[in-house]
Parts: sequence; C-alpha cells; structure tokens
Amino acid sequence: MHNRIERISPKLEFLSDQLLHLDLSWNQLQGPSIFKTKLVELKMLEYLNLEGNLITSIAGGVKQLTRLRVLRLAQNRIADLKDLTNLQTLPSLENVTLHSNPMSEVEHYHRYVIHILRSVRLVDGKEVTSDDRIDADRQFD
Repeated sequence: MHNRIERISPKLEFLSDQLLHLDLSWNQLQGPSIFKTKLVELKMLEYLNLEGNLITSIAGGVKQLTRLRVLRLAQNRIADLKDLTNLQTLPSLENVTLHSNPMSEVEHYHRYVIHILRSVRLVDGKEVTSDDRIDADRQFD
C-alpha cells in the first residue's frame, strides 16, 4: 500500500542539518512546485526518492541540493529534457533514475542524460561507460 502525501510540510526545516536519505516515492506529490518547497532546504540530503508521483518538472531549488548523490524520479510526468539542466549544478550526483517519464520516450534520451550530467555514473540503473560518454558527447557537441 502506498501513502497519499500530496504536499511537503514546512516543518521539514528542523531536519535540514540531519537528514541524509528521504524516500517519498509512490505518493501524490505533483506539479512543478515540488522543488520549490522546504525540501530544498535539506542541505545534507544525499539520497532522494520521488518515484511514482505526479511531478511534471525538475525546476526551482533543486540546485540547492549540492550533496545529492542519488536522485530517483522514475514514473512521474516529466516531459521536457531541458529540465535536466537544473541538475547540472549538482556536483555529487552520480546516480539518476528518470525512466518511465514522457521525456524518456524521446529519441536519444539516454545519451542526452549522459552528455548533460557529467558526474553521473548510473542512468536508469545502467552503468555509464567511457564509450557511452564519448558517443553522447559526439552526438550533442
């Protein structure tokens, strides 16, 4: 059984210096505003699972989660590949899961993710090889 959380409480701020892992998967979080909540004040956060929600965009304050290593956003409603540019400022991001979003149906989606997110080592559970990175750079440079 899944939860039915629809919004992020402002009371999260008291955890901002302590919380490393947060799993809000399979709820009803929605819209582009998820990254404009108190969630982005969790400065120590390394793992964030938002899979299986109704999120439509990667925008707002996600750039503030500079310690984030794992971001799981599969099975949402994110349609625009350009949203990935908001993740470029996350220097520690090494594992990203984005499959089963409308954007993952776009031709060359996987290569684009590899090209734009330089620090990522795993995309949708698949290891990024040096050949993958060369192919992605060749296609998008």
